[in-house]
Amino acid sequence: DQENALSISTYVEGKHKERLEKSDLEQFAEVLKKLHALKIEGEAISLESLIEASSEEVQNALRTINDFESETVLCHNDLNPKNVLFADTIQLIDWEYASVNDRYFDLATVCVEFELTSEEEAHFLLSYFAYKNSMNQEKLKAYKVIYKALCLQWFDALERKKEG
Repeated sequence: DQENALSISTYVEGKHKERLEKSDLEQFAEVLKKLHALKIEGEAISLESLIEASSEEVQNALRTINDFESETVLCHNDLNPKNVLFADTIQLIDWEYASVNDRYFDLATVCVEFELTSEEEAHFLLSYFAYKNSMNQEKLKAYKVIYKALCLQWFDALERKKEG
C-alpha cells in the first residue's frame, strides 16, 4: 500500500539468535548468495554521502573500498540479529533499507552484528564464496569499519532525538 506506506506479508515464524553455529553460518551464506543473485536495476547507495562525521579510520576504509571493483547487488543492508529469523530456513525481515550496494556490506554486517570469531568469519566467507581466493579480506575489513561508523552515527542520532 504505497499511499499509506505499508507493506504486509505473511506471518513468519522463527527465533532470533545472537550466536551462530557452523550450520547457521552455512545456511546464512546460502540465503545471502540467493539474495545477491537477484537481478535488480538501480544506482548503488553512496556510503560516503551517508557518513556525517568521518574519522581517519573511516577515510582510510573508504579509500580501500574505492581501490576495489564494486560488486553491486541487491543488499538487505540491515542484517542485525533482530532482522533474521531462524526456523527450517532463514527468513530475513525488515527490508526498509534494502537497496543496491556492494555485497561486502551485507557480509560485513553479518560479521559485525553476530560478533563472528576469525574462525567463524572464515567459515562463513568460504561458505559464501566457495573458493578462498574469491574473497577479499582487506575489502571486508574496510566495510566492517564503515558499517560500525554508520551504526554509531545512527545510535547517536537516536540518542539526540530522545534528548530533544
